[in-house]
Amino acid sequence: MVAKNWINGEYTNSTEKVKAGLDSFKNELYANPSFNYTSEYSLAPNEFYSEEVEKSAYADKHFLLKSKIDGEEKTMLIKFMQEGDVRSLAEINHLNQQQQEKRFKRQVDFIIALYRSREELECDIVDKFEYVLFTSLDSLISNKSPFIHNGKVVSI
Repeated sequence: MVAKNWINGEYTNSTEKVKAGLDSFKNELYANPSFNYTSEYSLAPNEFYSEEVEKSAYADKHFLLKSKIDGEEKTMLIKFMQEGDVRSLAEINHLNQQQQEKRFKRQVDFIIALYRSREELECDIVDKFEYVLFTSLDSLISNKSPFIHNGKVVSI
């Protein structure tokens, strides 16, 4: 029910509701045939950020993944995005900069900016981010190739 409410826009960007929505859609992500990983477990944010980084600049979820192909472990950060929300774009820009400047305390393999709908993603004004993959919840559910990197569809 959380997933349906989230897609229908009945959830706002409050921390508790975002976390509930991300937990619900984790299964959709791992079931998508374009995503070649399974989740090992959630990781604590303090494993990634130095003390001077404000908690408001953290990603919403941090996961350790395992490749379905070769068993290699990767880390993934997820940030929930809202169309037209300048704060969301600033936060994803901050995560991109941290990766670019190698300021994470732990290796980060994927930063995923997650929108509720493909329409929100396509209508939002997003710059090109070197280290960020964009996707939407409805793309994950429909099993389409969900990830966009610098304007191109990619698989990970």
